[in-house]
Amino acid sequence: MTTLVEKIEIQKKLHAMAVAGPFYKVFHVAGNRAPTSIDLDGAAAQRVIVPPASAVSNETQASFNVDDAQGRNQQSDRESWSWTLIVQFDVEVTAYAVEELWQTTPQRIPRSASIRRQIDLELDQAVYTHPTRQQSRSGTRIEFTFNARLSRR
Repeated sequence: MTTLVEKIEIQKKLHAMAVAGPFYKVFHVAGNRAPTSIDLDGAAAQRVIVPPASAVSNETQASFNVDDAQGRNQQSDRESWSWTLIVQFDVEVTAYAVEELWQTTPQRIPRSASIRRQIDLELDQAVYTHPTRQQSRSGTRIEFTFNARLSRR
């Protein structure tokens, strides 16, 4: 059985991942209205890291399977768990660096006295909402979807 402690640990891990980033500020070439006006040579080369204004996560879906280790008891247990992490910024940012990090570095919650199963968080999807260039009061909003894979006991 999955415990409330595991849920809390997943939420804490996702929040820590969002805060750690890195998310980089996007700079546009002044006066350029072209669709690809990101300035790669000027200020963007400074790689300004932007912290999130907020980061909120919650579970969105779960799948269950009969645990064969229980023998005739035929108990089902959580096999995987989908989570959404919504990260909001005050400016426009890019997430390429953090996505690459999350894809190449295991985002793992190891077993412990209170967590009976190892939990691996796998990035599944990212949906971006960027501000229009004229609206400097809003920033990028990114909705990440993660699959939490739970190890066998």
